[in-house]
Amino acid sequence: MERLVNLTKRVEVMEMGGISYTELDFELVKLEIREIEALILQMKTSMNGTNVLIEALYVEIRNLSITVSQLEVYDKNNVLVIRREIAALKKRLENCEKNQTKPMPYPPVDSGTCQHGFITNISKPVIVQLNYYGFSYKSGGWGSDSLAGADQNIHWVAPLYSDARTMNYLRIYPNYNDLLIYQHNIDRGISSSNYGQGGGMIMFNRTMYYNCYNSGKLCKYNPQLNTMELSVNLPNAAYNNRFSYSSSTYQDIDMASDEGGLWAIHSTEGNAGNFVISKI
Repeated sequence: MERLVNLTKRVEVMEMGGISYTELDFELVKLEIREIEALILQMKTSMNGTNVLIEALYVEIRNLSITVSQLEVYDKNNVLVIRREIAALKKRLENCEKNQTKPMPYPPVDSGTCQHGFITNISKPVIVQLNYYGFSYKSGGWGSDSLAGADQNIHWVAPLYSDARTMNYLRIYPNYNDLLIYQHNIDRGISSSNYGQGGGMIMFNRTMYYNCYNSGKLCKYNPQLNTMELSVNLPNAAYNNRFSYSSSTYQDIDMASDEGGLWAIHSTEGNAGNFVISKI
């Protein structure tokens, strides 16, 4: 990783007043990016199969290369933005190199028990029903109440708008069969001040939890009363597609639950895009 240090050192000289921002040699910056890109490609070829994190790093370094080219032409006074991006990528790449080990083969599965602790099978997606917005609206969430012991008959559907970002509507069915034939539903239009963002929403104890629109906050919405009960900051959480899943946009904050309660899966700038799991 020594080859990656040169760029940050040059920017530190600039911060100390050694040279003006406009004197930065952008060709050297682009060279550093090409070296990082080459290292990522080398790691890709050394791993068996596809690695989601490496693929995400590759996409980010390509986007960074485009940004540098734009800065070179239009705005040479914002190069510190590039320094932050490079620093975050460098940390994530270092973590990848440290953890680049081949996984141990799984032990034989004792079918009929859960003692082995591994997922035994993942099926292909099964189409249950198109959401009520139509075929072109492919993003969002649906399910039943995730609280252990809750009424599992109730099902909710929350498709995102055509931008694959905005949740402004919620539909609740009394049971799964009603969901299949679109009957006996309760519709809830969410006010613009309480819109949700991304497909990470969840129902927990008959209450919807989701990422509040255009913020790092969590919203707690009561669909029975059609009221927003609470919105709170998730400390230092990144949002607005900063560290979303590689296959889903605007899902920076993903809600989940288990027997231990309610959780938020997200990331922070300080953690350079790595997972943070917060108990709610």
